[in-house]
Amino acid sequence: GKNASHIPTTANCTTCHKSTSSWTPASFHANVSVVTGCASCHATTAYGLTAKPNTTTHSGVTVCETCHKSTSNWSNVQFVHSAANAVGTGTCDTCHNGSTALGKSASHIPVSGGLAKCDSCHKSQVSFNTSVTMNHTVVSTATCKSCHSGTYVSQGNNGGALAKPANHVPEAQLLNGSTMDCKSCHSSTASWSTEKMNHNASLGNGAGWCKSCHEKSTSYLGSMEKKSLTHEKSGQTDCSTSSCHKPLGSKGITYSTWD
Repeated sequence: GKNASHIPTTANCTTCHKSTSSWTPASFHANVSVVTGCASCHATTAYGLTAKPNTTTHSGVTVCETCHKSTSNWSNVQFVHSAANAVGTGTCDTCHNGSTALGKSASHIPVSGGLAKCDSCHKSQVSFNTSVTMNHTVVSTATCKSCHSGTYVSQGNNGGALAKPANHVPEAQLLNGSTMDCKSCHSSTASWSTEKMNHNASLGNGAGWCKSCHEKSTSYLGSMEKKSLTHEKSGQTDCSTSSCHKPLGSKGITYSTWD
């Protein structure tokens, strides 16, 4: 008869065992429909079957079929989150740490711990990729460039973390060789067009050429006024010189008005 380690079943022997010369091989799920009571076999190692692993996710769980939806593949899973782990509780990373459950991918935007939780941005437990709204308040101390560098354009929806376009003002030359962050000019996390140019004390005429953006032939983004260097007199090397516009000249108000 059945030995002590046989799975608990009332099914006839021939339901699973198809040979009269050997008890093996035998197939239970291929011949018996099971939709409940999985734990009666899989909650223990006594029957030599795949048993519930000792992980945080499985701790206290007694009903396999709540999440596992297949009798041929354990990975066909739809995890049912408890109310204590719902979106908005800030507890996602208790399990989603890359060990207990799926964690951040290597290509995820760089976010630090503390205020930044999974559900700060991810609003669905069904799809991390499509239901995403970037919450900039949790990365307010980081530099914009750490994400808006062109590396993370595939992250989230709405085009990901957009990078500086090719026709952006030439930062290094215009700003006297200084590297500045996006927030030096852009004051909104909702629209790049909310900006005010920060000239970073560029003097012009070599110490941060004004003509890099303001010469008539340039095509950079922005509403800056553009004119030919010779619009008033010939021989000019830049907009700002000792005989022309401020800060090196005498005309206008520095970085505000030309005349």
